[in-house]
Parts: sequence; C-alpha cells; structure tokens
Amino acid sequence: MLLNTDEQTIEDLGLFGNRNAGGIYHIYNAANTRGGETILKDMFRNPLSDMDAINRRSSIIENFARMNVAFPFSAASFDMAEKYLIENNEQTKDAITPCSAKKKCKTG
Repeated sequence: MLLNTDEQTIEDLGLFGNRNAGGIYHIYNAANTRGGETILKDMFRNPLSDMDAINRRSSIIENFARMNVAFPFSAASFDMAEKYLIENNEQTKDAITPCSAKKKCKTG
C-alpha cells in the first residue's frame, strides 16, 4: 500500500530541498537516467506503508548496493534512445491505426 504525500508535507520534510539547498532526495539520488530519477521521486512522493513491502524493497536496494557495479551506459545514450523510441512509437501508432474517430476509412 502506498501513502499519498501532499505537497505541504513534502515541503515540511524537505524531501526535495529548496533554492538554497538540496533535500533528502538529492542525498539518495544516484540515478543515471531520467527514468531512474522519476522512479526515485515517485518512491519519495508515495512511500510504502506495508512493512513487508518496505523490507522487500530495502533488501533489493541493499543487494544492488552490495554488488557495487557501475552503470555501463551514459545518461545521454538513454536520453537519445528514449527520444527515438517515443518518436518511433508515435509513427507506429499512426501507421497501425489509419482510421480514427476523426477520419473515415475507405472501404473497397
């Protein structure tokens, strides 16, 4: 179960910091991609409330930390790949669904 954290609580706890200083999020953010940063922010904004789920997540993070493996790709590579996939997905959607509510399909 996730807890919903309102903006005032997030600000009061200093999770994301302010103009003058970083918050707790910045201490833990070692993400190499925007996707990783987004997931981490979501974890901070919607913390778990179930003890078993918290322990599971903690164990997974601990195992990865113990492995001490460097991320083998640059963030720029992921940004380019994500942009390509998003653009390609939009083109594919257009090609697959030529008939929409706005367009009438020609029938033979």
